[in-house]
Amino acid sequence: MSETLQISDIRILKPDTPFLRCERLEGYDPEDKALEKPLFDFNSTYHTLGARLVSVPPNRFFARHTHPNAYHFIYIIEGTGIIEYDHEIYTLKPGQTCLVRKGIVHKLGAGEDGLLAIVVNTPTYDNGDPDHVHFVEEETLHNIEIA
Repeated sequence: MSETLQISDIRILKPDTPFLRCERLEGYDPEDKALEKPLFDFNSTYHTLGARLVSVPPNRFFARHTHPNAYHFIYIIEGTGIIEYDHEIYTLKPGQTCLVRKGIVHKLGAGEDGLLAIVVNTPTYDNGDPDHVHFVEEETLHNIEIA
């Protein structure tokens, strides 16, 4: 049995589906959401691997959360990624990557220039699966100086 090679072109793909939950911030439009676009059919790997093109609006963050069963690898394509990981804050620029280990409290966000990244999960999940993402708390963003 031959499997069809699934090819994606991130130069033309645009994230278009709301993805995870961003922090609720006073003065920000709640419709200004992070978006995703799967890079292949996750069913083809029986959800053992997934990759998404993810965009985050300027100065927005996902709410603090964990992934109890999955690792994910983040590759920054455009903009500035700011990740709070295990109570430390890191700034990521285009071409940089990071590994988020399962069970570690974290949140990913964008600097003033927004963020476009590839996020690879193993195992992966369908967008909105409550068993995959556990939100730690309802929160607001504290200002972070970007060096």
